[in-house]
Amino acid sequence: MDNISAFILGFIIAVFYILDIIYSKKSIWFFGRSLVYVLSVTLPLVFNKSVPNQAIYGFGIGLIIGVLYVYFGVYKKAIRKIEEFDNKDEDLEFFNLLMNGYNEFKSKIKEKRVLIEKKQAKYNKTYLKVHDELKKSLPKFILDIYSSMHSKDDDFRTYSTYVMTKFINDFFSNSNARFTLRIIDQEKNEMKCKITTRDNNPNNILLNQTNMISQSLKVNKPLIYSENKKYHFETNNSIESKVFDDYVTYCIIAQDKNKPIISVNLDVKGEESINKMKAFVKTNIFTIVCDALVLYHEIENSKKGL
Repeated sequence: MDNISAFILGFIIAVFYILDIIYSKKSIWFFGRSLVYVLSVTLPLVFNKSVPNQAIYGFGIGLIIGVLYVYFGVYKKAIRKIEEFDNKDEDLEFFNLLMNGYNEFKSKIKEKRVLIEKKQAKYNKTYLKVHDELKKSLPKFILDIYSSMHSKDDDFRTYSTYVMTKFINDFFSNSNARFTLRIIDQEKNEMKCKITTRDNNPNNILLNQTNMISQSLKVNKPLIYSENKKYHFETNNSIESKVFDDYVTYCIIAQDKNKPIISVNLDVKGEESINKMKAFVKTNIFTIVCDALVLYHEIENSKKGL
């Protein structure tokens, strides 16, 4: 057997091994077959020194190419079909594909897509409901929060509490939503909790760490936790303790100074509240509320000469 033939033989054995990995569920029989694949390449070299060792090279290169194809050509292609793929979903990890085989993995993908479609249908229904509600209630709400800026007796804390509480009372159940407002602490480079409608004060958030607030600052728009979980900074607060199910965070930049002023966080609980929150973010209503808070903060600072 010449070198080229040995290399091709090793490569072909690797191809069959990769196919076995993809389509079979891993049991003791699979590991027995794996031993056979390896021995079929190595044993001839042990007993016959004249057999070219290119068979091992062909087998190794075939495995590398095969694994890369399975990961990028099969796994990644399947995952891309799921718009809201959660990296923490163990059923959809690459290791799960290798251990349980492509057929079972494909069925899990199908189940996930069905769940996403049902979830999207519920969101669309809530979106239409919110849209109809906003036709009646939004103009009055916007008028109220902007006209209240001119009250001489209010300071930033009073005004912000009024706006956040009114937003929750007008559009959410009081028990299903909480607001938190943070102000930049320049010395510590962190967003410091200033006002909250929660029962306990949330943590201060450092801007030099990867988290939802720093990422919102980077992209300059509100971010929803369930759609950006990789940026969430884990604590022992609402999400981890299951007090709330989702949240949106928005870190607003001062236009003239190109630095953060405040960040606004809305925590929600329950499927209806989550869908409402997403609808408010998609329609920019949440941004309008946050802009009112920023505008009042800048007006107050200008009066103080800051």
